[in-house]
Amino acid sequence: MFSFQEYLLGWSIYLVSVLGLLLIAWHITRPIPWLYIQQPLRLVLATFLLLPTTVENAPLHLAPAWIKGLLQLVFGDMEGFLPVGRYLLLAVLLALLLYFLLAIGLFIYQRQVSDRSS
Repeated sequence: MFSFQEYLLGWSIYLVSVLGLLLIAWHITRPIPWLYIQQPLRLVLATFLLLPTTVENAPLHLAPAWIKGLLQLVFGDMEGFLPVGRYLLLAVLLALLLYFLLAIGLFIYQRQVSDRSS
């Protein structure tokens, strides 16, 4: 197993590379004219890349959920992938639900403020 310093170094490298990927995704999605498509795409990608899950052999260690799921699909079977896949799907759906609830709330608030000022 890895030492704590190697574990921390691995996560640091992963987080820096994910930030680079999110920056690239930010620039790729910038030309999309609809804000309500542009922002959820970014949110889904960030949730997908940043969601951690525990490792079976070392319950105190975390790994990116998409990597664990991919490894389960390639080297394991569908039975091993299903818990990770459900976890990823639930997290993405929850993030989208919260985003749309906040967007609706902000829309209602802005409408009330504009009605008061008119």
